[in-house]
Amino acid sequence: MNQYKCLPALILLSLLTACGNGLEEGSTTAPATKTPPPVTIQPAKPQQTAPAATSTAGLNPAHGQPGHRCDIQVGAPLNSAPAQTTATSPQQQTIVMSPPATTAPVTTTAAGKNPPHGQPGHRCDIAVGAPLPK
Repeated sequence: MNQYKCLPALILLSLLTACGNGLEEGSTTAPATKTPPPVTIQPAKPQQTAPAATSTAGLNPAHGQPGHRCDIQVGAPLNSAPAQTTATSPQQQTIVMSPPATTAPVTTTAAGKNPPHGQPGHRCDIAVGAPLPK
């Protein structure tokens, strides 16, 4: 029974020596492992909007900025007169479209001949323009 008490210690010892501990034979230091440098994640900076023109006091600011006047150009003095438009406003054009023709053009066929398809007296078993039987 004494022999069974030492059995777990022998198995553990054989596993440790069989697998090795990462040291090469005759080496006294652990192998150097390359670890990547730590990654530092910086929070994104909030996007800053373009500052309002502070050095251009008295000038028309950009569209959407406080104090902007749409009737004068951006950067023009605020006390200037509205811009004169020389371009004429586009005139509205009315386009009249005629409806598509719903009736076939009237064609005259010689008496006794088969008229075109859809015309009164047409017979589909006879070619258009062929003489009709009497």
